[in-house]
Amino acid sequence: MAALSGNIAQSGATPTTLPNADAIGHAFRGYREEVGRTTESSADIHAREPAHETASQPGRKRQKLPGRIARDLAAAILSGEYKPGDRLFGEIAFSDRLNVSRATYREAIQILATKGMVSSNPRGGTIVNDKSMWQFLDPEVLDLLFETGPEKELLQDLRELLAVLMPKAAALASLRRSDVMLARMQTAFDAMRADDGNQHACQDFHCTVFQASGNTYVTSLARGLAAAIDAALRFQRQNGANWQDHVRDHWRILQAITFRSGEEADRYTHNLIDRAFLAGAMRSA
Repeated sequence: MAALSGNIAQSGATPTTLPNADAIGHAFRGYREEVGRTTESSADIHAREPAHETASQPGRKRQKLPGRIARDLAAAILSGEYKPGDRLFGEIAFSDRLNVSRATYREAIQILATKGMVSSNPRGGTIVNDKSMWQFLDPEVLDLLFETGPEKELLQDLRELLAVLMPKAAALASLRRSDVMLARMQTAFDAMRADDGNQHACQDFHCTVFQASGNTYVTSLARGLAAAIDAALRFQRQNGANWQDHVRDHWRILQAITFRSGEEADRYTHNLIDRAFLAGAMRSA
């Protein structure tokens, strides 16, 4: 985007000092004209921005046995195979069934307990907790939730949560971000643009935005909120969305934060959320 002086989306470099007020005003007018083209296609984005090679997303790190057992049990709970109030297998029966040690089973149950999904005691065994106790912003719970196909109500609830918090956090970040935070956002964005489907970079981008908001409570939720939007974007992509659409949305948010426009940061973050949940809403309808 030629109108931007020292355009970080083009050069990949983050300025250590901001231009003067006149330069910002001139560049931002050009920026608003550019990003206001809502009909802009992915091909237009590619034509304007430098080309980057793409690489496949690295596979998930292989979990240890207790983690894999916990993940399988969590998937069964999220899918409704085990419902709140149901009792899981006793450790002896379960250990025999899977041919694992009792200690391995207990460790798997402890993992589920930290996610609020089950409660255990020596007399009552292991009981599936009510959904109100589940840690729905736990990254692994979110991951499984979108893998199994989230319920329409849960999708709507998550969309509402992100719509309340994320745009305002981005607006605050545009006012409070430091050069260091801006550089971290730029690095994450560059990784997203260079590596098709780089979800880790997407999470890094949003975590940094939340941290740059300067709000202690928002920052404490950064990891879970970033995992939520990451899961929604991945779910959308599985339904045929183009990764470059995500890149475009993040580019607009980054530019708004760079030029300290809270209104634009708020607006384009809302657009990102709407796009991320569109495919999921259609699938769950």
